[in-house]
Amino acid sequence: VGGSSFASQHALRQHFGLGAATCGNAEVSWPSGYLNAYPTVDAGERQVLPEIPCSYDDPAFTNPGQLNVCVQQAVNQLASAGVITHPEGNRLKRAMRNAWRRVHGQGSGSTCP
Repeated sequence: VGGSSFASQHALRQHFGLGAATCGNAEVSWPSGYLNAYPTVDAGERQVLPEIPCSYDDPAFTNPGQLNVCVQQAVNQLASAGVITHPEGNRLKRAMRNAWRRVHGQGSGSTCP
């Protein structure tokens, strides 16, 4: 999508603050309707937050293993395309499972110390 002036584009990088906190949890509600959770972000850290075509709060996922299958397919595609690394993909899968557990009353959801 073009930017606001001739032959240019707005930066795709977004910057979000944590205030006085040293870490925080990131979640994105995408325009497509997917709700994704991302690994704990430390102050000053940069993270790639790709859209995963599955939501951790989808009632069709009755256990975290079902969600993991969906996330794993997306992570494999993103890693193959060079968008994320395999370790980043593993962190992403863990964050989505933790969010599923939080929604289903099986955990607190926060991984900040």
